[in-house]
Amino acid sequence: MSKTCEEQVQSNFESRIKDIRELWMGHPDELAEYGLSMDYVKPGTFKNQKAGYWRWQLSYGGPADEFRVYGNGEVEYWFLDWYDGAKIDVKGKDKLLVIEEMSGPLDIPLDVYRMAEEDNSEENLDN
Repeated sequence: MSKTCEEQVQSNFESRIKDIRELWMGHPDELAEYGLSMDYVKPGTFKNQKAGYWRWQLSYGGPADEFRVYGNGEVEYWFLDWYDGAKIDVKGKDKLLVIEEMSGPLDIPLDVYRMAEEDNSEENLDN
């Protein structure tokens, strides 16, 4: 029997963020091509979706994964498979890295980045 998304989300996040960090440090020009797309998902696009968010879609299908950045500065990593899904909250330096990488192509408002920085002043940045 295959694992649930909840059982896989942490290890998949760790793998993805490791790739992103390595590209950021060694090959930042290649980071722009990492994943499938970056776009804005309007509120109400999906059933029971109240807030809009900026999405960095890394893969699609079964399974799929993506980062979501909300207007309040929250960042989530989602791992999705058919009729299943799980998320984790992205924190610390990883949160800032995701917002910074997405902000160029998506014109994420500077206020979102500032809110994330303020959150990080209260969090442990050693991750």
